[in-house]
Amino acid sequence: ATLDNRSGVATLVVHNLSDLEVEPFVFENLKIDLNTSFSIKDHYLGVSTLENITIFDLGMNGTVVNTFIVSNSQDIHIIELESSYALTYLENSSIYGMTFDAIELEGDFKGITDVVVYEPMGNEIAYVSSNSPTTVSISQIGINGHRDYAINASAPIVEDEVLELWGTPVDIENASIVEMTFDKYHLAVTVNVTATDRLILLDRNTSSQWLVSNPKYQAAEPALGYGRLAWVAKDHLNPTSPQNQYMDFELYYLDFETNRSNVLTVDDLDQHSPQVLEQHIVYVETDDEGISTVQVHSWEPTLQTYSSL
Repeated sequence: ATLDNRSGVATLVVHNLSDLEVEPFVFENLKIDLNTSFSIKDHYLGVSTLENITIFDLGMNGTVVNTFIVSNSQDIHIIELESSYALTYLENSSIYGMTFDAIELEGDFKGITDVVVYEPMGNEIAYVSSNSPTTVSISQIGINGHRDYAINASAPIVEDEVLELWGTPVDIENASIVEMTFDKYHLAVTVNVTATDRLILLDRNTSSQWLVSNPKYQAAEPALGYGRLAWVAKDHLNPTSPQNQYMDFELYYLDFETNRSNVLTVDDLDQHSPQVLEQHIVYVETDDEGISTVQVHSWEPTLQTYSSL
């Protein structure tokens, strides 16, 4: 799904990635703006409007499933539980959740009033509070207790020295997590160290962690799934002598099976919003005129037959 600016009106466009020949759903009459939070899970779409959160069933031509009166919601997510779907969101720096039937979700995440980043996955919710900006807590829905993971975003001294020379010194003491994603095996976070944002990958079984991105350059929007980690980065961008070819985000991924990092794009377009699927990686590409298109890259190369005339 993408939020498009069509003649000055924020419009939500939902593409069917299983069949790109199908015309997308276009939601034009919602009370939304370009910063609106939305979420898609299977055939359900959740949208946070200026007045409420509405759940649509895309499998039923966009029929409204339920509407929740929430006037200040942010960062909404649809999750799949064992026997139902549910909605989570932030309101006034606290995490709330409920099933589509409006049954409230319980867990250790309730009562935390200074949440700055959170991410649900299945029956787990990961969150970061302002009191512990480099610690990720993961709580299970319906169960008391949680596990904490302290994130270390430090890099070799030689890397920090380069940033110092560029006039952007590292401030590890005031580092803070700005984005995260996780699955049963891994936790990936981007950490702001003032000079840049660094991507850290953590093994949830051993708690070992390591820098994935080049520590000098900004990394963003990590996405995990099916044995791969994807992200975007501005590698090679030296702020003291910026070159146009390095001003845009490029797309990278790490394959856990081979333990190799790969660059997927090298161009003058801006890549963002990657999603890792079993057979593909999906991302949005934006040109210099602000026109965005959805791109689908297959993990397995396909051979195209051409005829010679």
